[in-house]
Amino acid sequence: MKSWFDTEFIEDGKTIDLLSIGIVREDGQEYYAVSRDADLSKASDWVKENVLSKMSFDGAKPRHQIREEVEKFLRADGTKPEIWGYYADYDWVVLCQLFGRMIDLPKGFPMYCRDVKQLCAEVGNPTLPKQGIGEHHALFDANWTKEAWAFCEERRRIRKESDDLLRKILWILARQSDTTTLQIPEADLVKIPDEAELMTWKEQLFDAVMIKAICKPINQPEISRRVHGEDKKP
Repeated sequence: MKSWFDTEFIEDGKTIDLLSIGIVREDGQEYYAVSRDADLSKASDWVKENVLSKMSFDGAKPRHQIREEVEKFLRADGTKPEIWGYYADYDWVVLCQLFGRMIDLPKGFPMYCRDVKQLCAEVGNPTLPKQGIGEHHALFDANWTKEAWAFCEERRRIRKESDDLLRKILWILARQSDTTTLQIPEADLVKIPDEAELMTWKEQLFDAVMIKAICKPINQPEISRRVHGEDKKP
């Protein structure tokens, strides 16, 4: 099951100390916990102003309890979790360290985190939806990470559909072209090319299509009417 998470933490360049964690599963369930074991004396001014000011330590939990609850939450359906973050390098470390060393991760847990920022880059780095409220609150941030993921996935779906349509168009044009001018075996034109196949012959196909378009007679009835403006309504 997919889950999107965020953490807030105190770090000094050597250690990362968990303050809070928020997780949202794809079934809509949420988890949020604040650690009572964090050393707040090491918090920077920025953390005090932007993170601690938005947190309540009422009901804060020890790390061992958070660890048990996080594992249970992420494995609720019995499948291997697929975990997503946003700029998640430090978040992933602080999550993994709930369990100790990397090799101490629960059996079946992934040993890497998927990053929405990388997904965003793959689809052209579009401007992501604005979060609005709750920035630097772990649960609000986790919900926004899920929203950003959905936004990028939609962009990827649209791009794939566009690429598929382009391949179909080029395939049709190739079949209509004089195959003797193309260094493409006719057998390869029987089916729509996949992305790798298209890359191997797209340049010569574009050349052939352009030559065909430039050399196309202009005395066809439809073109002639347009040239002379005869298709204009009175």
